[in-house]
Amino acid sequence: MLDPKKLIEKLPRLDRDKPFRYLGRRVVQGMAEAARENAYLGRRSAPGRYLVVRLADSDDERERWEQQFAESRAAIVRELEREAAAREIQLRSAPEVELIVVSGAGADVEAERALTTVMDERDVPSACARLTEERELVVPRRVRTLQIESDPPEAQVYLDDRPAGVTPCRVEDITEGDHRLVLARPGFLHHEETLRIEPGKAGQTIRHHTALSAEPEMGALEVRSFPPGARVTIAGEARETPARWRLPAGIIEVGFEKEDFEPLTLTAELPPAPEGRPHVVQVKLNYAGPMKDDAVGRLIVYKPGSWGARRSQDPILADNDPEPEPAGSRIAAFFRDMEPEPAAAAHTSAAGVIAATGQQPEVLGERTIRRGVLIIGREDPGSHLAPDIKLFDAENSVTRGCHAWLWVYADVSTGATFNTFLIGNNSPGGIRVDGQLVMGTRRLSDDSEIEVGNFLMRFVKETPEARVEFAF
Repeated sequence: MLDPKKLIEKLPRLDRDKPFRYLGRRVVQGMAEAARENAYLGRRSAPGRYLVVRLADSDDERERWEQQFAESRAAIVRELEREAAAREIQLRSAPEVELIVVSGAGADVEAERALTTVMDERDVPSACARLTEERELVVPRRVRTLQIESDPPEAQVYLDDRPAGVTPCRVEDITEGDHRLVLARPGFLHHEETLRIEPGKAGQTIRHHTALSAEPEMGALEVRSFPPGARVTIAGEARETPARWRLPAGIIEVGFEKEDFEPLTLTAELPPAPEGRPHVVQVKLNYAGPMKDDAVGRLIVYKPGSWGARRSQDPILADNDPEPEPAGSRIAAFFRDMEPEPAAAAHTSAAGVIAATGQQPEVLGERTIRRGVLIIGREDPGSHLAPDIKLFDAENSVTRGCHAWLWVYADVSTGATFNTFLIGNNSPGGIRVDGQLVMGTRRLSDDSEIEVGNFLMRFVKETPEARVEFAF
């Protein structure tokens, strides 16, 4: 690669007649001379806007130059862009070239007035003397310089969505008007503002100081809904569950919406936490669709041990509750306030158990299953989610919290007249459906067996009703 300093020597200086057809090359020469090393960009940078002041011998020559420039201005700008790219020079603004041709008795005054707009007043006399001698000047249009500082320093600066350096830094050739300024530094809130540059003197330096605000303690939040796919809104930002946020720690308001389900709004306290340890908020949405009152099956719960011992060979993770309450009394309490169902229904539902085991199981309670979502698991006092089907056993084979969810809905997309049942896992250890480990969601068949810890659930789809059975 050529030495950047030698690139200037390859450009023609054309010090004699300076014909118009070489004007673009002379602007490129001025760009190359004005280029400076830019440590932040890792390459040379140069102003993008230039003023060409031309001294004409007559008014006719002045009009001829102005006409030729008007016809060639776009081509000159394209040449400036092309040459800057070829020489790996970063232009600090969009390329622009302006020509001012002076002639006659007032040429000196007119030239002085034009040069005052692009350079410091103390440099104008020497520039006018050079114009008289060379009859043409190509001058970078340095309107202003913006000095950006921050407290604390070393903040990344973006001006009009382009990186401009690290504070303290200088932005040359700042134009008049509005500019979007963004400062970012780890541990501090992003600072964004509209910076207005008013008209001023050429070469003027404008200093802008910003005090950054420390970032508050942050918390990671994970939001889940049952069923998933709900629209959840926090602080005006909406996402679809399951979703994650990183928010300032403290009290937050979370809103949930899903078609055919009741909207829900809750208030939660988000503790400070790193990204990898999110605080989890889980909610069950209540079905409110047109078929919410349709009965689609029955839930029957038997007394533990009354239909034979059956246990999973690889139970779900267990916790260590030292003195668990007897499962039978807790399940009985769950159904204590349920409205009574006809005894005939219980005997009919237990018929399959009798045929399979030769035992008469004791029915603790039963309930009608309707469309919507049922949460299966153990109670967890620290959770926003309370299970509909509470699982307890003396060996604590089910951890606290939601383990699985059963979603009953009408499969309208297939045109089916009956219901579709989905079982979804919410446990790190998974659940088993028909002997197969399930970590996500699975559609149940007409006769499915579900294992959660030591618990066995049997789901049988029947016409016109489905039946769900629980056993230990």
